Amino acid sequence: RDFHARIMSDRALWESNRFLVYRTMDRGLGNQLESLVSAFAMALLSNRVFLVDSTILHHLLRPPAGLAWHYGPVADSLPHDHIYDRSFLLDLRWQNPLEFPRLLCSRDLSEAYPKQFLFVFSDQYFLPALLHNPAIGPTLRGWFGSPRPGDLFGAIARRLLRPKRSLADQVMSLYDRHLRG
Repeated sequence: RDFHARIMSDRALWESNRFLVYRTMDRGLGNQLESLVSAFAMALLSNRVFLVDSTILHHLLRPPAGLAWHYGPVADSLPHDHIYDRSFLLDLRWQNPLEFPRLLCSRDLSEAYPKQFLFVFSDQYFLPALLHNPAIGPTLRGWFGSPRPGDLFGAIARRLLRPKRSLADQVMSLYDRHLRG
C-alpha cells in the first residue's frame, strides 16, 4: 500500500513506474469481481501500481484505504503516445487461452510483461493460474496468510472489495425487510 500511495501521490513518478490497469469486460458482475481480484494479485506479484478503468466498478466500489485506483488521473496526465508506446494488452478472456501458459510458467511476471503499462482485459477468474505457477504461487499464498485451500479469493476480496456506503445501505435495507428472521 505504501508503494502504491507514494507513486500515486507524486505525478513525476508516473513516467518511470509500472502500472497494471484492469479493464472490465461486458460480462456479469461476478466475473468482473473475480477478474478484479485476480488482476490485483497479478499487480502485487509484478510490483506494479494497480489501477482500475471501469465505470461500473467505480460506481459500486470504493478503493481500500490508501489505494487510489482510478486510472483516469494517470491517463489524463500522461501523453497518449507515451502510454500507447509503453503498453501491452494482456487479453485473458475465455475465448483467448493463449496467455495462460505464460501465467502458469513464468518465474517472474515483471520479466514476462516488461512494458510500463500492462492493460489486463479479463472476464475470467485467473487467480488459480497464478497459484499453480510453482515460482510465484507460494509467494502469493504467503502474503495472505496461507488461507484455507480454495479461499485465496476470499482472503484478497475481504481486503479489496468495499461497497460504496450507498450500496451497502441499500443491501442492509433489503436484508432487514426481507431476510432478517
